[in-house]
Amino acid sequence: MIVVKYVISGGLALLTHLTVLVVLVEALYIDTVIATCVGFVAAVGVNYTLQYHWCFQGNSSHSKVFTKYVVLTSIMYIVNILFFYLLEMNSDLHYLIIQIIVTAVIFTTNFMFGRFIIFR
Repeated sequence: MIVVKYVISGGLALLTHLTVLVVLVEALYIDTVIATCVGFVAAVGVNYTLQYHWCFQGNSSHSKVFTKYVVLTSIMYIVNILFFYLLEMNSDLHYLIIQIIVTAVIFTTNFMFGRFIIFR
């Protein structure tokens, strides 16, 4: 059941990320790399809230959990930017496809760290 909850919470965070990305790129003409950075940050709030309260049902205090979450998220933020940039510069893929690919790479790592380290 935890995997299903993780997929749902991650899916909602991804939807948040992609929505912000599309609005910034298509409506406001923001550069795609900058837009994905902003989208990632927007998704973090959704993701943390759902993972803490619903998915992993954290028992530890927010201050303890959030510190670990911020460290992992900061690393994944850099991974997201680097992978997105490299794929965008070296492929003909649409920026949304690139973001979905990058998210898939990050997804499993986040689950393992979330379940066994962050929300324990």
